[in-house]
Amino acid sequence: MNAGVTEPTEITDANASQTLGAAADRALVFQGYLLRRAWGVYYAIWAGALAAYVLFPASIAPRIPGFNLAEALAYYGVLVAITLIGVWATSWTLGQTYRAIRFREARGARPGAYRWFGWALVVGLVVFALVVSTAFVSSFAGLLVLDASLAAINLSILLAVRRTFPRVPAEGLVAVATFAVGVVGSAVALVATHNQTWFSLPWIVPIVGWAFCAVYALYHAPEELAVGADG
Repeated sequence: MNAGVTEPTEITDANASQTLGAAADRALVFQGYLLRRAWGVYYAIWAGALAAYVLFPASIAPRIPGFNLAEALAYYGVLVAITLIGVWATSWTLGQTYRAIRFREARGARPGAYRWFGWALVVGLVVFALVVSTAFVSSFAGLLVLDASLAAINLSILLAVRRTFPRVPAEGLVAVATFAVGVVGSAVALVATHNQTWFSLPWIVPIVGWAFCAVYALYHAPEELAVGADG
Protein backbone atom coordinates (compact mmCIF):
# COMPACT_ATOMS: atom_id res chain seq x y z
CA MET A 1 0.00 0.00 0.00
CA ASN A 2 1.10 3.58 -0.58
CA ALA A 3 2.21 5.51 2.47
CA GLY A 4 -0.39 7.85 3.86
CA VAL A 5 -3.32 5.78 2.58
CA THR A 6 -5.45 4.46 5.43
CA GLU A 7 -7.20 1.16 4.86
CA PRO A 8 -10.91 1.06 5.67
CA THR A 9 -11.59 -0.10 9.19
CA GLU A 10 -13.32 -3.47 9.22
CA ILE A 11 -15.89 -4.32 11.85
CA THR A 12 -14.79 -7.46 13.62
CA ASP A 13 -17.08 -10.43 14.02
CA ALA A 14 -17.21 -9.80 17.76
CA ASN A 15 -18.25 -6.18 17.30
CA ALA A 16 -20.85 -7.17 14.72
CA SER A 17 -22.26 -9.77 17.08
CA GLN A 18 -22.44 -7.26 19.94
CA THR A 19 -24.14 -4.70 17.72
CA LEU A 20 -26.74 -7.20 16.50
CA GLY A 21 -27.25 -8.49 20.03
CA ALA A 22 -27.87 -4.99 21.37
CA ALA A 23 -30.37 -4.33 18.57
CA ALA A 24 -32.15 -7.60 19.30
CA ASP A 25 -32.32 -6.75 23.01
CA ARG A 26 -33.89 -3.37 22.20
CA ALA A 27 -36.37 -5.13 19.93
CA LEU A 28 -37.29 -7.53 22.75
CA VAL A 29 -37.92 -4.61 25.10
CA PHE A 30 -40.25 -2.88 22.65
CA GLN A 31 -41.88 -6.20 21.84
CA GLY A 32 -42.63 -6.67 25.55
CA TYR A 33 -44.41 -3.31 25.58
CA LEU A 34 -46.48 -4.19 22.50
CA LEU A 35 -47.35 -7.62 23.84
CA ARG A 36 -48.55 -6.27 27.16
CA ARG A 37 -50.80 -3.85 25.31
CA ALA A 38 -52.01 -6.68 23.06
CA TRP A 39 -52.96 -8.78 26.07
CA GLY A 40 -54.70 -5.75 27.57
CA VAL A 41 -56.88 -5.45 24.47
CA TYR A 42 -57.49 -9.20 24.59
CA TYR A 43 -58.68 -9.03 28.20
CA ALA A 44 -60.98 -6.12 27.35
CA ILE A 45 -62.61 -7.88 24.39
CA TRP A 46 -63.21 -11.09 26.31
CA ALA A 47 -64.52 -9.23 29.36
CA GLY A 48 -67.11 -7.70 27.04
CA ALA A 49 -67.81 -11.04 25.34
CA LEU A 50 -68.30 -12.86 28.63
CA ALA A 51 -70.59 -10.09 29.84
CA ALA A 52 -72.62 -10.43 26.65
CA TYR A 53 -72.85 -14.21 27.07
CA VAL A 54 -74.14 -13.79 30.61
CA LEU A 55 -76.37 -10.73 30.28
CA PHE A 56 -77.85 -11.20 26.80
CA PRO A 57 -79.47 -14.63 27.36
CA ALA A 58 -80.51 -13.67 30.90
CA SER A 59 -82.24 -10.52 29.69
CA ILE A 60 -84.52 -12.44 27.32
CA ALA A 61 -84.63 -15.83 29.06
CA PRO A 62 -88.44 -15.86 29.54
CA ARG A 63 -88.97 -15.42 25.80
CA ILE A 64 -86.43 -17.97 24.52
CA PRO A 65 -88.69 -21.08 24.76
CA GLY A 66 -91.29 -19.37 22.57
CA PHE A 67 -88.95 -18.17 19.84
CA ASN A 68 -90.05 -18.61 16.25
CA LEU A 69 -87.47 -19.52 13.60
CA ALA A 70 -86.48 -15.91 12.81
CA GLU A 71 -86.07 -15.03 16.47
CA ALA A 72 -84.05 -18.17 17.15
CA LEU A 73 -81.76 -17.43 14.20
CA ALA A 74 -81.29 -13.85 15.42
CA TYR A 75 -80.56 -15.04 18.95
CA TYR A 76 -77.94 -17.59 17.95
CA GLY A 77 -76.60 -15.21 15.32
CA VAL A 78 -75.77 -12.70 18.06
CA LEU A 79 -74.01 -15.41 20.07
CA VAL A 80 -72.04 -16.50 17.00
CA ALA A 81 -71.05 -12.90 16.26
CA ILE A 82 -69.80 -12.43 19.82
CA THR A 83 -67.87 -15.70 19.54
CA LEU A 84 -66.26 -14.68 16.25
CA ILE A 85 -65.06 -11.41 17.77
CA GLY A 86 -63.55 -13.34 20.68
CA VAL A 87 -61.93 -15.86 18.33
CA TRP A 88 -60.44 -13.04 16.25
CA ALA A 89 -59.03 -11.38 19.38
CA THR A 90 -57.59 -14.68 20.53
CA SER A 91 -56.06 -15.47 17.14
CA TRP A 92 -54.47 -12.02 16.90
CA THR A 93 -53.06 -12.08 20.43
CA LEU A 94 -51.75 -15.63 20.17
CA GLY A 95 -50.19 -14.79 16.81
CA GLN A 96 -48.26 -11.98 18.50
CA THR A 97 -47.32 -14.39 21.27
CA TYR A 98 -46.08 -17.03 18.83
CA ARG A 99 -43.80 -14.56 17.07
CA ALA A 100 -42.47 -13.34 20.42
CA ILE A 101 -41.71 -16.89 21.55
CA ARG A 102 -39.89 -17.73 18.32
CA PHE A 103 -37.84 -14.52 18.59
CA ARG A 104 -36.91 -15.28 22.20
CA GLU A 105 -35.92 -18.82 21.24
CA ALA A 106 -33.74 -17.43 18.48
CA ARG A 107 -32.05 -15.32 21.17
CA GLY A 108 -31.31 -18.43 23.22
CA ALA A 109 -34.45 -18.86 25.34
CA ARG A 110 -35.53 -22.38 26.26
CA PRO A 111 -37.90 -23.85 23.62
CA GLY A 112 -41.42 -23.87 24.97
CA ALA A 113 -44.69 -25.71 24.52
CA TYR A 114 -46.34 -23.42 22.00
CA ARG A 115 -47.87 -26.33 20.08
CA TRP A 116 -49.25 -27.70 23.34
CA PHE A 117 -51.12 -24.57 24.34
CA GLY A 118 -51.94 -23.89 20.68
CA TRP A 119 -53.80 -27.18 20.40
CA ALA A 120 -55.50 -26.68 23.77
CA LEU A 121 -56.71 -23.32 22.53
CA VAL A 122 -57.89 -24.58 19.13
CA VAL A 123 -59.83 -27.50 20.60
CA GLY A 124 -61.34 -25.31 23.32
CA LEU A 125 -62.43 -22.60 20.90
CA VAL A 126 -63.88 -25.03 18.34
CA VAL A 127 -65.94 -26.84 20.98
CA PHE A 128 -66.96 -23.53 22.56
CA ALA A 129 -68.11 -22.12 19.20
CA LEU A 130 -70.07 -25.26 18.33
CA VAL A 131 -71.86 -25.32 21.67
CA VAL A 132 -72.83 -21.64 21.90
CA SER A 133 -74.05 -21.54 18.29
CA THR A 134 -76.60 -24.35 18.76
CA ALA A 135 -79.49 -25.21 21.05
CA PHE A 136 -77.14 -27.67 22.81
CA VAL A 137 -76.01 -24.73 24.95
CA SER A 138 -79.37 -24.75 26.74
CA SER A 139 -79.00 -28.33 27.97
CA PHE A 140 -77.26 -29.66 31.07
CA ALA A 141 -74.80 -31.70 29.02
CA GLY A 142 -74.16 -28.76 26.71
CA LEU A 143 -73.25 -26.50 29.61
CA LEU A 144 -70.86 -29.12 31.01
CA VAL A 145 -69.17 -29.43 27.61
CA LEU A 146 -69.04 -25.64 27.42
CA ASP A 147 -67.35 -25.52 30.81
CA ALA A 148 -64.80 -28.15 29.73
CA SER A 149 -63.96 -26.13 26.63
CA LEU A 150 -63.50 -23.03 28.77
CA ALA A 151 -61.16 -24.98 31.05
CA ALA A 152 -59.04 -25.89 28.00
CA ILE A 153 -59.01 -22.24 26.93
CA ASN A 154 -57.91 -21.17 30.42
CA LEU A 155 -55.05 -23.69 30.32
CA SER A 156 -53.91 -22.30 26.98
CA ILE A 157 -54.06 -18.73 28.36
CA LEU A 158 -51.90 -19.72 31.34
CA LEU A 159 -49.29 -21.39 29.13
CA ALA A 160 -49.35 -18.52 26.64
CA VAL A 161 -48.85 -15.82 29.28
CA ARG A 162 -46.01 -17.78 30.88
CA ARG A 163 -44.25 -18.09 27.53
CA THR A 164 -44.92 -14.50 26.45
CA PHE A 165 -43.13 -12.71 29.27
CA PRO A 166 -39.91 -13.48 31.17
CA ARG A 167 -41.94 -12.80 34.32
CA VAL A 168 -45.72 -13.16 34.32
CA PRO A 169 -47.34 -9.73 34.85
CA ALA A 170 -49.73 -9.31 37.75
CA GLU A 171 -52.74 -9.00 35.46
CA GLY A 172 -51.87 -12.36 33.86
CA LEU A 173 -52.12 -14.10 37.22
CA VAL A 174 -55.38 -12.31 38.03
CA ALA A 175 -56.85 -13.22 34.63
CA VAL A 176 -56.06 -16.92 34.98
CA ALA A 177 -57.21 -17.06 38.61
CA THR A 178 -60.54 -15.29 38.02
CA PHE A 179 -61.23 -17.34 34.89
CA ALA A 180 -60.61 -20.50 36.92
CA VAL A 181 -63.16 -19.27 39.47
CA GLY A 182 -65.68 -18.93 36.65
CA VAL A 183 -64.98 -22.41 35.28
CA VAL A 184 -65.03 -24.22 38.63
CA GLY A 185 -67.84 -22.14 40.13
CA SER A 186 -70.14 -22.59 37.14
CA ALA A 187 -69.49 -26.35 37.03
CA VAL A 188 -70.29 -26.72 40.73
CA ALA A 189 -73.39 -24.53 40.43
CA LEU A 190 -74.64 -26.47 37.42
CA VAL A 191 -74.19 -29.88 39.03
CA ALA A 192 -75.77 -28.68 42.26
CA THR A 193 -78.77 -26.85 40.79
CA HIS A 194 -79.16 -27.89 37.11
CA ASN A 195 -80.07 -24.26 36.59
CA GLN A 196 -78.60 -22.12 33.79
CA THR A 197 -78.95 -18.92 35.80
CA TRP A 198 -76.80 -20.26 38.61
CA PHE A 199 -74.36 -21.54 36.00
CA SER A 200 -73.94 -17.99 34.70
CA LEU A 201 -73.51 -16.19 38.02
CA PRO A 202 -69.89 -17.28 38.77
CA TRP A 203 -68.83 -15.75 35.46
CA ILE A 204 -69.34 -12.31 36.97
CA VAL A 205 -65.99 -12.86 38.71
CA PRO A 206 -63.92 -13.23 35.50
CA ILE A 207 -65.90 -10.45 33.82
CA VAL A 208 -64.90 -8.00 36.55
CA GLY A 209 -61.43 -9.53 36.82
CA TRP A 210 -60.66 -9.32 33.11
CA ALA A 211 -61.98 -5.77 32.86
CA PHE A 212 -59.54 -4.87 35.65
CA CYS A 213 -56.75 -6.78 33.87
CA ALA A 214 -57.38 -4.86 30.66
CA VAL A 215 -57.10 -1.47 32.37
CA TYR A 216 -54.10 -2.58 34.43
CA ALA A 217 -52.21 -4.02 31.44
CA LEU A 218 -52.78 -0.99 29.22
CA TYR A 219 -51.84 1.42 32.02
CA HIS A 220 -48.67 -0.43 33.03
CA ALA A 221 -47.46 -1.45 29.56
CA PRO A 222 -44.97 1.48 29.40
CA GLU A 223 -43.21 -0.05 32.40
CA GLU A 224 -41.83 -2.69 30.03
CA LEU A 225 -39.86 0.08 28.29
CA ALA A 226 -38.60 1.47 31.59
CA VAL A 227 -37.45 -1.96 32.77
CA GLY A 228 -35.67 -2.49 29.48
CA ALA A 229 -33.94 0.87 29.76
CA ASP A 230 -32.82 0.09 33.32
CA GLY A 231 -31.49 -3.26 32.21
